[in-house]
Amino acid sequence: MQMTFCPLCKGRLAVKTVDGRQRLCCSSRTCSYVFWDNPVPVVAALVEDGAGVVLVRNKA
Repeated sequence: MQMTFCPLCKGRLAVKTVDGRQRLCCSSRTCSYVFWDNPVPVVAALVEDGAGVVLVRNKA
């Protein structure tokens, strides 16, 4: 299912070239919404250590 309308201003989305790639962008002149469609893979875990919890963060 592809997005049709801007989630910010409800204007119609149109395909435009942004950073050298075709992306869905809001067609309204007053809105700068761009649908980047670049999900970042992540891994999350909760580790219990006795009475506490171990928190880990990606170096980047």
